[in-house]
Amino acid sequence: MNNNIKILTTNSKFNNSMWLKYVELLPGWEEKHKNALLHKTEKSIIMNIIWGVKLYFASRKYDVIVTGFDRLAMTFAILQRYLRTNRKPHILLHAYWNFNEEGIKKKLKILYYKFILNSVTTLIVYGSYQKLVQKFFFGLKEDKFCVIPYHTTLDDYNVNTIDGDYVFAGGDGGRDYRTLIEAMQNLKYKLKIAALSMEHFKNIDIPENVTIKSISKSEFMEWMAGAAIVAVPLQKNLLQSGGQQTFLNAMLLGKPVIVADDNSAFEYINDGVDGYVVEPGDANKIKEKIYVLMEDKKLRNTLGENGKITAEKYPPERYIREVLFLACKLGRNNKNTKTKMLPSNQPTRQSLS
Repeated sequence: MNNNIKILTTNSKFNNSMWLKYVELLPGWEEKHKNALLHKTEKSIIMNIIWGVKLYFASRKYDVIVTGFDRLAMTFAILQRYLRTNRKPHILLHAYWNFNEEGIKKKLKILYYKFILNSVTTLIVYGSYQKLVQKFFFGLKEDKFCVIPYHTTLDDYNVNTIDGDYVFAGGDGGRDYRTLIEAMQNLKYKLKIAALSMEHFKNIDIPENVTIKSISKSEFMEWMAGAAIVAVPLQKNLLQSGGQQTFLNAMLLGKPVIVADDNSAFEYINDGVDGYVVEPGDANKIKEKIYVLMEDKKLRNTLGENGKITAEKYPPERYIREVLFLACKLGRNNKNTKTKMLPSNQPTRQSLS
């Protein structure tokens, strides 16, 4: 850990060694979070607030705070806004906006999120289009956002990749499985879906060629590695669409991907070269791409090989390097340092390469 800019975080970034070299984890939070996931229990609002208070007091000894977008982070942001005259720079690694409510409830939620965003220093978004959309939606300044593309997450998995006989789809955030299942109607191919929430499939008639299951992360990777195609069907008009981790991992495995998205997938995928990007909600277009790929092994191989080359440009270290560089920059500015170059023991883009 460097001695000049001290970074406190609540995110281990998959225990990446580069990340853990330059940050310190909030004591106890990682274990508490893992236990909640292990026992499939929700952390209570009160417990999240308590941990937010713990983060606030622990942050006094640090220069920069890096969190996700959860109640702990929100509590910390609110405490900083009202209790500190000189706030610590606070970076949000992500924010998956959810507006299921309607009417006045939705408006209040939007105002609350805007309040939180005004209380943090920087929100990291995964694409330039996401930045543009969120900037206008929340009415915030350009410097509130920082574009850092997401990354692959296969370092801890060793799976055998084969060209199987089915389409795979997985994940929960912002997914539109109804349209994908509609696309599979009257096709002779199988579809395997891995999802934690069964709410996606309410009031949907599931055809015989579709299998839906909640599985472990290792099984998720095995299903993906054994597929012929990986589909990522996302909802329309999302402020920050998920799916980057899923389609980048699939591409790294050499799988041709079909991503239904109108947000930022086009910034990662060159349509028709290393994958397909189609309009969300268009079952016919998804069906067409599935049919073409399943019937043409040579095309599958070509897109898969090109996709692997593209995905190799997005290793975790690239993302972490940019986050650390941003954190150090904000930390130096907050300390009113006039030095233009990082001290020798600070991470730079070059030294982190």
